[in-house]
Amino acid sequence: MAKPTVVTIDAISDPILAKAEIPAPMGEVLRTLAGRVAAGSNWKVRKKALIDVVEGLDAMMAVGEAEAAFVDDPDADPPLDDPEADAAADGDLDVPEFDVVDVLPAYVGAILEVLGETTVASVEQAACYILSAHPEHQKAGWDWIDADYGNWRAFKKLLRADRRYAFYYDEIEALATADADADAEAEGTGGGGPGGGGPRA
Repeated sequence: MAKPTVVTIDAISDPILAKAEIPAPMGEVLRTLAGRVAAGSNWKVRKKALIDVVEGLDAMMAVGEAEAAFVDDPDADPPLDDPEADAAADGDLDVPEFDVVDVLPAYVGAILEVLGETTVASVEQAACYILSAHPEHQKAGWDWIDADYGNWRAFKKLLRADRRYAFYYDEIEALATADADADAEAEGTGGGGPGGGGPRA
């Protein structure tokens, strides 16, 4: 029987929650969300909790955009009530006016910062870490996936089985590819691909 893969996570060089531009209310929200993820007894449960959090942020942003459109056009249909968006609106937290995929890696990275883990040891954990904005998290996640053919197969199986996760993974990969292509075009070096290593769905 193959020995389970355990990959060490390098220390984070540029913590997201330490950045001056992160509003204090947003930092508190991310710490609260991290608590929800950490409450899971294992990474199968934590992965589901993390995707639930991402979907909640996605819904909150969508409602925020609808409210902004209603202010611009009072004749438009009013936005539907959303408890999470209402809770955010009651505080000092501004709802971003862009797609959640644009900020997902930073949110995931901040949540994983709070967890403060030092190793990656499962496919569900690796899958979450490769969504992070932190290069150290991405490297640990991909190192786990690339360490063994069985790990690679487990990740491919996860992508097929969890369409919610696969949606955000695919969106982030597409965004990374577009950014790499834009950078390459600016430098005159040709097209590029996603930043991470490992298999592609």
